[in-house]
Amino acid sequence: MLERLTPRDRIDLAVEAAFSIGSLHVEPSHLRLSQDGKRYPVESRIMQVLVVLATADGRVVSRDELVSRCWDGRIVGENALQRAISRLRHLGAITAAFEIETVTKVGYLLRSHVGDAEQLPYCPGQAFAPPAFKPEASSLATKPSPAAQFNKRNILILPALALAGAFAWPLVSPHREASSFAERLVDKGRGARLWGLREQLEQSVTYLRKATEVDPGSSEAWGALALTYQQLVEHNDGPPQEAFALRAREAANRALLLDADQLEAKVALATIPSYFLAWDSYEQRLDALVASERPDPVLQSALGWLLGQVGRWGDATRFLRQALEMESLHPSYHLLLGNCLWGSGKLSEADGVLRNALSLWPKHRGLWQTRFNFLTTTGQPTAAKALLLDDAARPIIAPDNLPPPFGLLEEMLAAQSEGSEAERHKVAQRLSGARTAIGTLTTVQFLIALGRIDPAFKLLEAYFFGGPDRPPPGPLARRHSYILFSQGSAALRAHGGYPTLLERLGLASYWRKSGTRPDQVD
Repeated sequence: MLERLTPRDRIDLAVEAAFSIGSLHVEPSHLRLSQDGKRYPVESRIMQVLVVLATADGRVVSRDELVSRCWDGRIVGENALQRAISRLRHLGAITAAFEIETVTKVGYLLRSHVGDAEQLPYCPGQAFAPPAFKPEASSLATKPSPAAQFNKRNILILPALALAGAFAWPLVSPHREASSFAERLVDKGRGARLWGLREQLEQSVTYLRKATEVDPGSSEAWGALALTYQQLVEHNDGPPQEAFALRAREAANRALLLDADQLEAKVALATIPSYFLAWDSYEQRLDALVASERPDPVLQSALGWLLGQVGRWGDATRFLRQALEMESLHPSYHLLLGNCLWGSGKLSEADGVLRNALSLWPKHRGLWQTRFNFLTTTGQPTAAKALLLDDAARPIIAPDNLPPPFGLLEEMLAAQSEGSEAERHKVAQRLSGARTAIGTLTTVQFLIALGRIDPAFKLLEAYFFGGPDRPPPGPLARRHSYILFSQGSAALRAHGGYPTLLERLGLASYWRKSGTRPDQVD
């Protein structure tokens, strides 16, 4: 249960006592949350807002009160408060300990999940039904009109006559309750989307589609759904991309009809077309959004990742740091930043980012694979082997994913560190045959580590343009080119076909037009 706190005028974290929200232990003076052995660092302002909402003990806290107690009454932009609430909602989703409900035109309410009969389970594919909105026995017998049902500000006043005279009392409209339930579903959907993995994105779609059914007039639900479909475009190839792209556009257009300023919908529409072979136009769309919209972590990370693809590591790192400042508990942002730091040769910092991220999300497949690849290709085979042999640390594998061939990876480490030329050749051939399970770019990295530059280069050419065993990429296909400029790919840049490859990819043309150049580290 949520332990009661003694409210104060101004939140001084140094003297705030620790408290709990169910299984989540909150230590304000240490700026951290802990649950089941995991710790979550929290920024001071975010912690202040959490303390205020927790002390309210079920009361709605106004925006003015939050500003007064957490920002000392200073004038702050709406974005600052919204960003704090957004981060807390993500923490609540990750820990499944609480939710923060927006009470339109009033403020915010923290709801603990402990003992909440309406807590939404995290079960992929499960269908949800909104709470039954049953009026009390004395309510109107007639059904509310469609206009009343879809007016967010509608409060039904139910008249009733008593013998002593006339009286009335307020009754919250069914749509008001439906809107509140939809907001909770949107929060759940965004929380599931944080992981950035396909199965969690599909779970996010389940939440968000239900939110649009419960409240078809919610631009937030439609915008969040559009961005989730866009991310599924990123995680698929071939025909499924077209289907997800169509759904993303439909949801985004619906959101913008309801609210022309809905940012998630704008970002989705800007990023549905692929950056691959269209570097200039993709960057121009993102630059226009960055210039015209409020800072947003999804937008900053998208631009940062693009800049990494064209070898501009310094600019990429700057935007990804901005994304993490706005949303520190997003596994994909840590992964992208770690990749960029690694690519730019900042190995110590990259190691720290990836190690810290894996401690927060120990079963995240992308983080595990990236850290293993990093250790393998930066001369740390002992640490790589320790990670590989740690059964408890191995990532969760979804039913439709092939598990990494752990035995083959162990053979690769042995061949890399002490194998003969014949053994390296044999392992390299086996790695090429297992690239479906390992991933093409991971296979390329391992081939380079084994000194097999020609096979690595040919595999990359087939990856970018198609080959004997794979079709050429479609118009929505994502092909990651950052590997061409990374710290561990100097041998690729010495290959005779490298300049021609850059021309075919349109990268040389992009640099000429933009007046930029890759930050290569050799």
